[in-house]
Amino acid sequence: MHALSFDPAGLEIVPTSDAWEGFVGELDTLTLANLTDRMGATYGARTAFVLETPLALPGTTGTTVSFADLATLVRRATDAILRLGVRRGDRVVLCTRNRMELAVAEWAVVRAGAVAVPVGARLPPEQILRIIADAGARLLVADAWVLEHPLRGSALPGIRRVVVDGAGDGDVLGFADLLAAARDDGAPATVAADDLALVFYTSGTTGQSKGVMLTHGNVMFATRNALRTSAMMGPPPRMLGLMVMPLANTSGHQGLLLSIARGSSVIVLDRFDPGRVLDLIEAHRVNIVSGTPTMYRLLWDAGAPNRDLSSILSFGGGGDYFDVDLVNRFRALPRGAENPCFFVTGYGMTETAGQVTQTFPAVELDGDLGLVAAAIDYRIVGEDGAAVEPGAVGELELRGPNVTPGYWNAPDATAAAFRDGWLRTGDRVREIEPRHLVFAGRAKDVILSGGNTIYPPEIERVLLEHPDVARAAVVGLPDPLLGEMVVAAVEGRPDRPIDVAALAAWLTDRVAPYQRPRRIQVMELPTSADLKVKRRLVAELLRG
Repeated sequence: MHALSFDPAGLEIVPTSDAWEGFVGELDTLTLANLTDRMGATYGARTAFVLETPLALPGTTGTTVSFADLATLVRRATDAILRLGVRRGDRVVLCTRNRMELAVAEWAVVRAGAVAVPVGARLPPEQILRIIADAGARLLVADAWVLEHPLRGSALPGIRRVVVDGAGDGDVLGFADLLAAARDDGAPATVAADDLALVFYTSGTTGQSKGVMLTHGNVMFATRNALRTSAMMGPPPRMLGLMVMPLANTSGHQGLLLSIARGSSVIVLDRFDPGRVLDLIEAHRVNIVSGTPTMYRLLWDAGAPNRDLSSILSFGGGGDYFDVDLVNRFRALPRGAENPCFFVTGYGMTETAGQVTQTFPAVELDGDLGLVAAAIDYRIVGEDGAAVEPGAVGELELRGPNVTPGYWNAPDATAAAFRDGWLRTGDRVREIEPRHLVFAGRAKDVILSGGNTIYPPEIERVLLEHPDVARAAVVGLPDPLLGEMVVAAVEGRPDRPIDVAALAAWLTDRVAPYQRPRRIQVMELPTSADLKVKRRLVAELLRG
């Protein structure tokens, strides 16, 4: 584990009012292709990235990279990619651990007018290979760990390979060598809002993953909105963010993009380690941190109440629903109950290029998703597609400039995902006031037991209140009498074994009789890269 060492003066550099006003005053001409050039001209010597280890790329030294240096790196990487034969519309798979080079490579790909395909480095080898094949990738950009572990010995015919953190060797080209030989004066591609920019493959917990297509307009929708909000407050002050969400997932991707576009400096960590996160917040006076509910629970268990988190101005979260108790515990930590910091969460999915709703300054009740963003249309419908009664639970459907045009090479899946032009999210919500939504559960996860409709999140929130439960997943398993029976899978905290009988008794007065699990299974719960429990995989394991 490396200690971060950097000059905080680079965080204090503020762009001039003229530069800032020019940047946010031309939002209609800002695209994902020209974004890094515009940021470099606006923020200049201000620190963009703080690194755990020095970056071994031309023109960079130490453990910080300025916005101007970042723009130069992306221009060089664009030229290098074009020299490798990548052309407009070609797909480039990016498979590295969380690291700055991933961002440089992605921004270079879209700057060239090509299509970036970020892939989680810790996916099983067969999934990575299937995505490469399905995307029809022209180029693979990876780090040495990926090439030496999940892809070791894999045949990759017809695709060139680049390693971002090592020297070239035989068929593998070195990123640093390519950049050293590249020019940094090329112009970005001219792109339209409906041009394809990114393809994110869904996790594929059951069945094969699908490639969600996102256009330049999809991805820039939230970025422009964030910059419009920033414009009201003038040039950005010192702001240091800690990025622990996976950059190959939509939540981490959007989080980095929004932070960097607003001029924040960012520390990118390869993996989430709660002790390490707390150390960095204290040592470097981090101002913003985002994570999933599981990450926040692990931070709490790692001693967050006893650490100095007073520098935090805003906690952020996504990837799953947040309960009020968890949010309020953290809001009360940094500056006291009289003046708590913000805790901004929201709802989004890969198909919406990030967040659709946002809570501000914090969630108001369990499952609170916040307000639907302006310019996004929504409706809540029953199985027949008709609107439900006000306040009733139904499926959320969406339409707007952030919504995917469909799935890569999957016309049938695309057709099934839409109804009359509306994206069927598969998430069940209810509206408590205009545009204010509360999460009820995934449509596919709803349990029908003995004539009762049961929403797993309602039971999971109660289970997570128990002091011995670290993670929980509630699923429905086939039952000859009830149709489905409620089964709870729980994972205990370190050194705190779960007494199943005691936990069942504890639930008795906290959930309705029909919600009580007929079976409680203690197990290690499978999670995704952002530590979200894979509920459907849990169901498969419980079915045996």
